[in-house]
Amino acid sequence: MLTKKITCKYTNSEEIIEQYINTANRQNEIPIIGVMIMGILLGVYGLMTNPGSHMNYIWLGIAALMAFGEMFSSRRMVTKRQINRYKKKYGRVNNKIEITLSDKVHYSIDGYRMDYKWHSIVEIKETDDLLILCYPSEMIPLKKEGIKNVTLDDTREFIKDHIAIDKAMYTEKKKKKSIYKSIKGMQRHRVVE
Repeated sequence: MLTKKITCKYTNSEEIIEQYINTANRQNEIPIIGVMIMGILLGVYGLMTNPGSHMNYIWLGIAALMAFGEMFSSRRMVTKRQINRYKKKYGRVNNKIEITLSDKVHYSIDGYRMDYKWHSIVEIKETDDLLILCYPSEMIPLKKEGIKNVTLDDTREFIKDHIAIDKAMYTEKKKKKSIYKSIKGMQRHRVVE
């Protein structure tokens, strides 16, 4: 690939935040709901058959805690918290976003710049409007129409190539460090003897 750097510029919005939260926060709610129903049924059944047992209240408590956790981690609530974080940190949601993909992923929100390494990317997700780089604790959404100097297919290829190259270099560096540490440890061990 001939491109050395790709830029993406756009204005953030609540719709973009909602879209990447919904994409990245896909959770399977059926098991949680099933366990909540089972807890309620076991608690109610226990109250009817053995009203003096403390286990009945434990089952009802588990169901209540799971219901509370489900409400707190719903996509709508996560989106609302993310929007509030933007407002608190930057004063607004409609920030100017600039992303430069080169040796690292350079992410800028209203001039506040953060750099991310390629090898830390866990997953790449995609929606109709966004290409999302997922890190362990961050998401970097690239708006497809905001990518200026290359096509979307070239951008995907660029990202995959850089992830592969950076992971190989990171693995090699870790291997060299571990060899160096073991040699140093062996040298110290010999000096002590």
